[in-house]
Amino acid sequence: MVGAFGLNTEERLQQIADAVAAAIGGQSQCIMGVALLCEVSKHFGYALTPRAVSLAGQSTATGQAVATGALAADFIRKHGGPSEVVGYAGALPDGSEFQRAGHLVATFEIPFILIDPTFEQFSAAGFPKVTPVVAISPGEGEVVLEGRDFQAVYLFDDDNGGWQDSFEKTREASREAALGIANHLKAGRPPHTHDVRL
Repeated sequence: MVGAFGLNTEERLQQIADAVAAAIGGQSQCIMGVALLCEVSKHFGYALTPRAVSLAGQSTATGQAVATGALAADFIRKHGGPSEVVGYAGALPDGSEFQRAGHLVATFEIPFILIDPTFEQFSAAGFPKVTPVVAISPGEGEVVLEGRDFQAVYLFDDDNGGWQDSFEKTREASREAALGIANHLKAGRPPHTHDVRL
């Protein structure tokens, strides 16, 4: 429901994130998703920060665990998780420092919000097709996301490298698509329904 003054920050960021998720269409391209998210958000006056994370999660519906990188795999082992883990590699070649984290999200500063436009990629392992936009405490090293049938932990890895050049090139390439999505949303129309492939 829209208030008298329109959507609040979290609601608007959710609308933008949902539009980006629809445009990405479940692709496991977190760098592309976050780059597009940052560009669309810019048209609404929100400056987002890309953040490297490692995501560890388990679906109680399927019993499967997922890990996006080495940090998440270590977290699952350390906390007695299942030995069967579905690995999700980052978007860069093996050997990149980004393999330690393997996933990218965005954060907004005030209020402090974590946004994951490509969470849908984990649906094959039993996770819901949602686009998390969650308020978190600043300075958190871990953020827990829980639903009826799953639990996921985002492990921030702010010293992680190896993704920045790819992110900047992808962000540059996403500008036209981002403008189209922003214009659709500002006009009160649904987001683009076609896939965005950069």
